[in-house]
Amino acid sequence: MVVFPGQGAFGEATDTLVDGAMGAALRMVIERGDPFLGICLGMQLLFESSDENGGHPGLEVLPGACKRFPEGTPLTPNNPDGRIMKIPHVGWNSVSPSMDHYYFSHSYYVQAARAEDVMWTTRYGMVEFPSAIRRNNIFGCQFHPEKSQRAGLRFLRSFVLGGRS
Repeated sequence: MVVFPGQGAFGEATDTLVDGAMGAALRMVIERGDPFLGICLGMQLLFESSDENGGHPGLEVLPGACKRFPEGTPLTPNNPDGRIMKIPHVGWNSVSPSMDHYYFSHSYYVQAARAEDVMWTTRYGMVEFPSAIRRNNIFGCQFHPEKSQRAGLRFLRSFVLGGRS
């Protein structure tokens, strides 16, 4: 079982992890079928690429890419009070379909190429994005379960127990 947390920027992580021995080891663990959980940047790195820091390749385990939340986007469709999405997106949001609340802190989100890889979604302003992904032994979450109190503990427990809570 591997838990791959994320801290920092995609470009720095690519230079350090993706192209080196660590990236090869992560791919080997995933291909071997060991349970794998990527958290925040750890989830984003599972995908093919990111626009962050001028664009960088990811581990290319899952099809899709990371995109930056659009600057100056209205918070709601009608937006009567003129509020815009703040970037980075920091705070508590519900995930669908569970409606549990989790803590997020990110400026980039995944656009998964395969809908079947998306386990949960979250809406921030006008953008709906995958907040949790799953394919076979691979799990990922954009939120921080370690900062998400009871909901986060339930999520981690479910991962450790193989999807059973």
